[in-house]
Amino acid sequence: MNQFPLEHLVCVLQDLWPMANFPEDWILLTDFEALRDLRMPERKKWLQQGKAEVLRRAIQERVDEIAGAYESEDFLLVKVLIGAFSDDLNNFDGLNEAQQKKWIAKAKDAANGLWCSSVDGESLIR
Repeated sequence: MNQFPLEHLVCVLQDLWPMANFPEDWILLTDFEALRDLRMPERKKWLQQGKAEVLRRAIQERVDEIAGAYESEDFLLVKVLIGAFSDDLNNFDGLNEAQQKKWIAKAKDAANGLWCSSVDGESLIR
């Protein structure tokens, strides 16, 4: 089971749903070709991991955009992006309040030039 190409699954999911706005799990579990050769428990496990990673990457792109604006010294853009960040998080399904707070803190750090490249390893999908 550890041989399953999670990165391939993540890339396919990200190509189809870059904003992590996935269809219902049952649709993906029954119709998604990348999971077809797995048993249902394995499909569920890999799908959850793949969805969590796509969600993390989608949000990380927003934080990276804020950090990039700071590095470019475009402080007006930083202000606009950080102001919209909380609203952006509301568009992502699967984040609980604590996870939203962690991402907001990370975005604020990026807006202030305090940049670290990883969020703790907890899953972002409930």
